[in-house]
Amino acid sequence: MDLPMERPPAGAAPNAERQPPARLIALGVAGVVAAAALAYVKWLPLWQKATAALAAHRYKAPSILTGGAAVAPAPSWHAAWTYAQAYYGAVWMAVIAGILIGGAVQSLVPQRFFNRFLANSNLKATLLAAAGALPAFF
Repeated sequence: MDLPMERPPAGAAPNAERQPPARLIALGVAGVVAAAALAYVKWLPLWQKATAALAAHRYKAPSILTGGAAVAPAPSWHAAWTYAQAYYGAVWMAVIAGILIGGAVQSLVPQRFFNRFLANSNLKATLLAAAGALPAFF
């Protein structure tokens, strides 16, 4: 049986446990931004590669080091520049996604949330941080 909630007396400090709707909406927006960025940059491309590998029963992807050649090129400035261009081409969307997610978290998630749930060095804080990072890992 739920009891009716009592209103705090006028002038009393608001209950720290209750989140105002605006903060919940901001947390939701940050979560949607993170999920959309990770889906576009990581999850969907990996899903496509995995389904193609399952269908073909093999996975073959070109190396950014060799560029599809049988052996890596000899060390040179040209080889270094070619590798840097290939690497940038492979990660630029992930960098943009990371900046978007970081900006959303910085501006939409209250600092109190991090202080309350992640600022301790106990097992609970460690598990929560790992659970939060896990979707970005895969």
